Amino acid sequence: MRVDDPVQACGDAALLSAFRSAQAAIASVDPEAVEASCRVSEVQRRLGSNSRRLAGNIELTYKVTVPSAEAADTLISDIDAKSMKDLTTLIEDNLPDGLGYVVEVVGKGTPTLTVVTITTTTTANGDGLAATSHARAPCALGPLAAAALSTIVAFLLQ
Repeated sequence: MRVDDPVQACGDAALLSAFRSAQAAIASVDPEAVEASCRVSEVQRRLGSNSRRLAGNIELTYKVTVPSAEAADTLISDIDAKSMKDLTTLIEDNLPDGLGYVVEVVGKGTPTLTVVTITTTTTANGDGLAATSHARAPCALGPLAAAALSTIVAFLLQ
């Protein structure tokens, strides 16, 4: 994305939030489901009307969490279908009023899909207690312990 001051833009939480909101709108998810980061790429000098300003590009990378692989496939298609102008408009629409950024999306990468499968299991023993329970398990006395116990009891009863 081209901005007037890449260093300032990457440090601005409002711009990153606008980008996250734009991606969330494409994915039809809450902005909290979008993780994003910014880095300054090629910085070029551009002469302004009365001063020198740094103009250049920033690279925004992001990850969107969706509930299923099917939703991810749909999201990839939706992202691919958006033009750079559409993406610019989405980001501008999510910028707070008066922020003053002039942004222009000048490129987009190829979205990739990473499927994370989380499996949880619970096993139960014969008592119906979960194997992960921290309750003390009943144990039987061994023959030596039983003999010692009976000798002690017999000795006490004499």
